[in-house]
Amino acid sequence: FMINDWYLRNDFKDGKYAGGGRIAYVKLFSIIAFFILLLACINFMNLSTARATQRSREVGVRKVTGAGRMQLIKQFISESLLFTGLAGIIAVALTWLILPYFNNFLRKNIVIDYTDISTIGVFISIIIVTGLLAGSYPAFVLSSFKPVKVLKSVFIPSSSYTLSVRKVLVVTQFAISVMLIAGTLVISQQVHYVQNKKLGYSKENLIWFSNNISIDKHEAAINEFKKVPGVINASQASVTFTYANNRSENVQWPGKTEGQDVFFNFIAGGNELVPTMGLQIKEGRDFIAGNKADTNSVLLNEEAVKRMGIKNPVGMQIQLYSGKVTIAGVVKDFHLESLHNPIAPTIIECRPDWTWLMYVRTDGKNTGQTLSEIEKVYKSFAPGLVFDYNFQDKEYERLYRSESQIGTLVNWFAFFAIFISCLGLLGLTAFTVERKAKEFGIRKVLGASVTKIVLLASKQFIFLVLIAVIIAVIPAYFFMKDWLQQYAYRVNLDWWIFITAGAAAIFIAIITISFQAIKAAFANPIKSLRTE
Repeated sequence: FMINDWYLRNDFKDGKYAGGGRIAYVKLFSIIAFFILLLACINFMNLSTARATQRSREVGVRKVTGAGRMQLIKQFISESLLFTGLAGIIAVALTWLILPYFNNFLRKNIVIDYTDISTIGVFISIIIVTGLLAGSYPAFVLSSFKPVKVLKSVFIPSSSYTLSVRKVLVVTQFAISVMLIAGTLVISQQVHYVQNKKLGYSKENLIWFSNNISIDKHEAAINEFKKVPGVINASQASVTFTYANNRSENVQWPGKTEGQDVFFNFIAGGNELVPTMGLQIKEGRDFIAGNKADTNSVLLNEEAVKRMGIKNPVGMQIQLYSGKVTIAGVVKDFHLESLHNPIAPTIIECRPDWTWLMYVRTDGKNTGQTLSEIEKVYKSFAPGLVFDYNFQDKEYERLYRSESQIGTLVNWFAFFAIFISCLGLLGLTAFTVERKAKEFGIRKVLGASVTKIVLLASKQFIFLVLIAVIIAVIPAYFFMKDWLQQYAYRVNLDWWIFITAGAAAIFIAIITISFQAIKAAFANPIKSLRTE
């Protein structure tokens, strides 16, 4: 891989890529795009072979006049390449129109150079490969017709081999659609989960901004912020509570054994960080002892106590890089990073002088007016500087923006896959109804009800969709299970997800088929039988 795509990759070991990162999404959407293109190819194959009766006489006449099979194969593949080329031109035009909206959605500036030789080469290659893939099977089927048979009255190419291949293609189409529907449901669930999971602190009505106020004025500024109407509390911190920026294993404690290396996240905070952030004290106290801040005390989270293997942490002295400190209390576990990572052991120090951010919690009422008053206080302590603030809940949403975007993109992919599959199914149903029009007419004359005609016209396709659902469940389960592994905290793959995906595919297929089946059931049998 090239250096310019390192931002897509997370883990490197010994200078080599070891997995992880957004490159997985690039691969995922490339695979999905391939499958959607494959669905379109399958449609072309199915409809071309299904309507072979209409071209059988053409093939017979051409063979009688001296055309060889290879010549016919070239003709049909050329037709496929022509269709693909026209589709490619339309696709380029649609891409040009849609790209600005796509960039706005992703907040990117993707530019496609349509004059670049490599871009043109890739585009032409896709057209050729797609044309050959879509046209090869119909070409071999159509060119295999025997002129003696096709020039005699009625010829219906209904060999068991052709029908079996057509059924396999229909099953493949809907299996892919079911997998995409299941993927959409799982991704939507996971995105909803990460956006609504309790984090161990309250991210609502919490703002933060860079602490550009001189250290000797920090305490005075905090007191002034707390006087602003609508402000509940204020403090300082060294992290944004969306990622950790200070880790160390240089911690000693009584009972620590040799080789017991624990990497701790370190947070420097003000004396009122706990109430400002909404952290919960499990045992002991926070940094306030009496009416004063205890700068020689620290707080540990539950994971830190667990990893250190201590039973009564409150009051215990531990050695940090800054010296000996006393454990004043234990806070309940909270998420300092994204849900991709498990909660790490964390030590919170009362060191306002090591902070670079200020946090202010408001009551959520008249937010605009409150922010205006906070800005006045800020500029009184930091004149000439811009008050650039952030909402903690919005920052958290940005942390999972890519997941939301992926969910939206998968929804669109699933829609296109289902739409293409339904177009193919609609075409095959229409052709089947057309071929069996006389049969349905005779059955109606003999007393068959509309319901029986509809079931007769629909059952073979419904059965194929049922098979597709059964086939799709296992790969869909393993694909989504693998995708969820990137999260330390994730939803369960419940059975209802796959039942819902299968039921949705069956329902859509029934609606698609019913349009033609009901039309056939209500058709006047005289019209279909008068040609005999």
